Amino acid sequence: MKMKALAAAFTILLFAGTFTACTGAGNDEEMGADRMGMTEQNEEMEADRMGMADRNEEITSEETQKEHKPSTEKETMNETEIPEDKEEAMVTYTGKIIEKREESYLIASDGTEGLLDVHVSETNLIENGSSITGDAIVPGMTVEVTFNGMVLESYPGQIYASKIEVISREDDLVSLYLDILKQIYENDEGLNSDITMIAVDLSKAGNVSKGEKEAILYQAWQLFGMEVIPGTYEELKEQGYISSEGYDFPDGILLKIETLQVGNDSFQFAASKWRSGTGAIFYMDCRAEKKEGKYTFELGGFAIS
Repeated sequence: MKMKALAAAFTILLFAGTFTACTGAGNDEEMGADRMGMTEQNEEMEADRMGMADRNEEITSEETQKEHKPSTEKETMNETEIPEDKEEAMVTYTGKIIEKREESYLIASDGTEGLLDVHVSETNLIENGSSITGDAIVPGMTVEVTFNGMVLESYPGQIYASKIEVISREDDLVSLYLDILKQIYENDEGLNSDITMIAVDLSKAGNVSKGEKEAILYQAWQLFGMEVIPGTYEELKEQGYISSEGYDFPDGILLKIETLQVGNDSFQFAASKWRSGTGAIFYMDCRAEKKEGKYTFELGGFAIS
């Protein structure tokens, strides 16, 4: 019985050892495979690092070549001259000096620019190819303005010019017309009672341009301190300012200047101030004449209704 028990125990131990050996061998194979896989992954990572190193060397080489490569193109940001594309962007317009301001010039054009407030450095004022000072700029001059095409949205529009060049010296008729309107307004002041606007008819003023007419209206607005609008009697009636019957202008007066005969240094004109069919004054045989380089005027005979 003891011999059988010992034999059985030996058999059990032998079986257990065989099982353990088989199991250990299997684990060793799996661990070996894992180590092989890790080795392959490490080799792939090493290859990736080598590739990245090569690319970094290429990039560094290219940057070094750029730093030491001699420049064959102009660095426009460092140039003092205006690049060609910016020179092409500059535009010019022709207008007449209306007023000298503290830091700018009021200039009137017949084109789309209209009335502009032009800022420019005094060192960029030119006449006959030479620089001039601001004191040499006077109303009536025709000038060519060079600027970048940008106009600030205000009235008048504002621009910053790179140059103003005098083309010719002409008469300052804007100031003359403004003086005539002022005197007509001040005569027979009873017609001005309770008005809130002034209409100005320059449709038949043949010796002033479109731009100069706009300048006259603008300066009249500054002078009289109330709304100033352009218009003929017929236009004002159509717009509802004058009563439909055509008898009166309830909120304003209509000032009119009409040239009759224009000479070299003088012209004849007619003028009027109208509030209603029974409230108006008409001036005939008026004359303006240039004396010592400046225009003066006289209102002729008048009729009152």
